[in-house]
Amino acid sequence: MDISLNRCVNRFIRSRFPFIGRRGDGAALYHDAKSSSVYAREPNHWDILFR
Repeated sequence: MDISLNRCVNRFIRSRFPFIGRRGDGAALYHDAKSSSVYAREPNHWDILFR
């Protein structure tokens, strides 16, 4: 799922989930261990992979 960037969402993801590195395209990755979801900060949106 893709969601738009905004201050509230950005802060929520970065404060709740640990940074786990960068994807091949340079997007910063954050991991939700509880749900195994991965959040990727792309230039104009968040890309979310639900598992």
